[in-house]
Amino acid sequence: MTEKELCMEFFTTAHRFKKIHMDGIFPEISKGEFWALKMIQKATLKSEGGCGGYVSTIAEHLKVTPSAISRMLKGLEERELIVREIDKNDRRNTYVTLTEKGEVITKEVEAAINEFTQSIILAMGEEDSKTLIKLFNKLVDVMEAEVKQRSKTKG
Repeated sequence: MTEKELCMEFFTTAHRFKKIHMDGIFPEISKGEFWALKMIQKATLKSEGGCGGYVSTIAEHLKVTPSAISRMLKGLEERELIVREIDKNDRRNTYVTLTEKGEVITKEVEAAINEFTQSIILAMGEEDSKTLIKLFNKLVDVMEAEVKQRSKTKG
């Protein structure tokens, strides 16, 4: 296989991977919403008094703009999965907590992800799965370094 063919095979495979729709696993929420709910859940467990996570922190960790996270949280709030409250100590900040319904949905989706993932690992085999995870992590590290390097040369 030539270098050009290898490049095309790489991007074709990446494109196939991206095209897999996980709607069956996330029937009530999107992947982004799930990760936001998980972050809120973890922040609530870590915080004193269970005050939840700050909107700004959630946006930063999900690598989305404040307006995008605001839209996402509005949708979650309308579906009664979260509650947003102004921080009494610093009114410039808003924190978010899960409602009981949000907790239930988060746990259901997490269980579905675990079941799905277990099926994949069983089908692929444990050793191949471990190798794949190792290679995915290496790929992400290499890609992040390359993007960072290219950003420096353009800036």
